[in-house]
Amino acid sequence: MWRLGVLLATGAAASGGCEADGSCDAAGMLTLSRRQMLRGHEMTRAGINFTCGESCGILGGVCVNPSPECLQRRVSTERGPVCYCEVERPPKSSALQRTAQPSLLREFPFIMTHDSATGFIRKFDPRWRIGQAQTINLVEQVTCGARALDIRLVIKDGKEEEFFFHHGEGIFSWVSGETLQGEWPKLAAWARSHPDELLLLVISHCSVRHGFGNWGSSKCSEGLWPKEFQALGLPFEANCESLSSMTRKEALQRSRLQDGGHIMALDGACVMENWDSSITSAKGVKSYVEKTMDLMRSRGYKTLFQVQSFVQQKLFVPMDSKLNGEILTWIANSSLYDGVNLLEINLICSHGASMAVALGHSISSEDFQSCRTDCHLACQRHGACEQL
Repeated sequence: MWRLGVLLATGAAASGGCEADGSCDAAGMLTLSRRQMLRGHEMTRAGINFTCGESCGILGGVCVNPSPECLQRRVSTERGPVCYCEVERPPKSSALQRTAQPSLLREFPFIMTHDSATGFIRKFDPRWRIGQAQTINLVEQVTCGARALDIRLVIKDGKEEEFFFHHGEGIFSWVSGETLQGEWPKLAAWARSHPDELLLLVISHCSVRHGFGNWGSSKCSEGLWPKEFQALGLPFEANCESLSSMTRKEALQRSRLQDGGHIMALDGACVMENWDSSITSAKGVKSYVEKTMDLMRSRGYKTLFQVQSFVQQKLFVPMDSKLNGEILTWIANSSLYDGVNLLEINLICSHGASMAVALGHSISSEDFQSCRTDCHLACQRHGACEQL
């Protein structure tokens, strides 16, 4: 499923709508991207204020330049370094897939995106480096294999009929222009087109904001929150004991939408986060996973639980595409994640779909190619990569 490669033929890089000076129109970019997808690699230039590692990660790959070039940040208006990126391809072997499917929801494996709605942060928003954990929107994330979304909601300025998404609280917080009410029909449409899939929305960090910096916490299971979920037709479960004993079959029954498909929102207070603020480098992630999985096994998986497989934020959000590649290897080639419930990651564009397949989920070839296209266009949208 892996291929390393470098696009050496300059004629191939200049075709598909690209001019000799390196410029491309949108159709040319998409054509080139699709051709390169089939080859299992990408070749691009780092955008301003991006490293090759970040550029490769946003378009769904891992930087394979020499290490200093992967880490060097382009800060000038001059053309950045050429980035050679290893990208994933649809797994063809079922050997990776876990065949034994547990019955309890808390024992079933899901890929969960961390801070899912931060995929809505705009290119020129100065808070992207301190807030963005994903680069594509919610529907694009589930197309890429996410089956659980980390949804953080806020009511702002007395607009009780609208639930906005947010990251953080106070002066340095980010609040979306998008709302749950606006995104819900899109998620429901995805569910209808994937009738065998179960999508979880883990609702947490519910807040009320008055003015610019006046924030207050709110229980997601009380007041306006569950009433609005019901009005939307979104099944919501806030009984932690019920969730602990719920089977996947029961979850499918309770999550059935009126027009087909399965989505269930659940109170994040019923999920063990397993947050560890000390994991501030990629080197510490594997030992954290080992410790967390051992702890959950010793407790007998008595609740839904997350395994936060990413570097915890200090000032900037670390989106480590190389780490995601290692996580995929741990899933496929070891017992490290055996019994995992909500495997939470940053940057689903990097290996997220293959992680989902390795955990036993089905990703169609059409969804996989849509994922690759969305991630490639996200790289352009964020200014992280330039087409050659």
